[in-house]
Amino acid sequence: MSFLLCRWGFWAHMVFLAFCFATNIIVTAMLLLGGSAVVNALTGMDIYAASFLIPLGVIVYTLAGGLKATFLASYVHSVVGMLPNETL
Repeated sequence: MSFLLCRWGFWAHMVFLAFCFATNIIVTAMLLLGGSAVVNALTGMDIYAASFLIPLGVIVYTLAGGLKATFLASYVHSVVGMLPNETL
């Protein structure tokens, strides 16, 4: 049982749940649009095509490799992010 449900009741739980879903949708849309804008700036690809192909590529990659592929990609991104600027 959640803390919200115990402390404030069912309706407060539903309000917070609605805010949570709305926030997740907004943040997901912002990340997708930002990634599409970066792909557009780097390659000239249409933003609508990038908005469709980026999630499709992530879905295929995750389905093919499973959770192991997700952890491996996160690890590689962290290692590359920690490299000093001189090595890049």
